[in-house]
Amino acid sequence: MKINKKMALALWDETFGDCEVAQDFSGRWMVKDAYGERDAEEELSDFTNRQNDVGTYVNVGWDIHHILPVAKGGTSVPENLLCVAIETNEEAGDKTTFWANESLFQIRRNGDGGYSIQEIED
Repeated sequence: MKINKKMALALWDETFGDCEVAQDFSGRWMVKDAYGERDAEEELSDFTNRQNDVGTYVNVGWDIHHILPVAKGGTSVPENLLCVAIETNEEAGDKTTFWANESLFQIRRNGDGGYSIQEIED
């Protein structure tokens, strides 16, 4: 199944509800209207309300990530999909253990047969 913008926005709504701004599993910021936009940026203080974040800009574009990569047998069913920052998606790639946003993550099988992404303490 090919993932399109309509499907991606439906997954956003299911995951984040009415929120226009959210963080992915690695802690990166995403803005709902920035789906697929690699160069979308926002000022960090818009999200954190911290004065020391004024003037600091972060990428906020996002994409859909397969928890279990397609290359490893994953499919495009909703249970295997996450909204993630484009940078996070690129760092994860098709790996089952990967660094994203300076943290180490690993794909693990759940008791229900699905998969999840868990941070590994290093």
